[in-house]
Amino acid sequence: NIGISKAEINSPIRFFNERSGLSGTINDIIRFNGSLYVATSSNVYFMDENQNGTVEFRKIEGLTTQLFDFALYTPPDGGAERLFIASITGLHEILEKGRARILDPNIRNRNIGQPYDLRRAVQSKANPDHLLIAGSSFFTLRIERNGITQLNEINLQDIIQAIAEDDNGDIWLATSIKGVTRIRISG
Repeated sequence: NIGISKAEINSPIRFFNERSGLSGTINDIIRFNGSLYVATSSNVYFMDENQNGTVEFRKIEGLTTQLFDFALYTPPDGGAERLFIASITGLHEILEKGRARILDPNIRNRNIGQPYDLRRAVQSKANPDHLLIAGSSFFTLRIERNGITQLNEINLQDIIQAIAEDDNGDIWLATSIKGVTRIRISG
């Protein structure tokens, strides 16, 4: 018996691209407050279900810049989680679906007086009220109830591509050209 067989499998794998609303190179993905967020080379998108029941990605207004890295911040005092994103124009906070804000426009590279070109943001394990921020420089931010304080700026004269913190509290920075650097921050 010669014939054609067809099997339709209900796969849990889905594929999203420009037809789903995404644009640019994908740099990071995170789930936050029940929504999936995607950072690309041109915008941040969140996944939403339209009226037909199909999934589409919608832009977060006001973030038309190259975005790199999400940082989920859990306050050590047990407050609500916050979502930050590093970009070439500084550090932004995702407030809710479709909304974001620059965290603090006064955070500037002290050497050139311009916004930082940021690539990475990570909550510190040793100091959980701090965000470790890297890009054109490395610095830490202390997150407080009433705002933020910029601390410990170090300029390595290279783009920092990755941050890691070991169990001793040492911070390791991977750069584009100069290799890996270890930083010990006291206090």
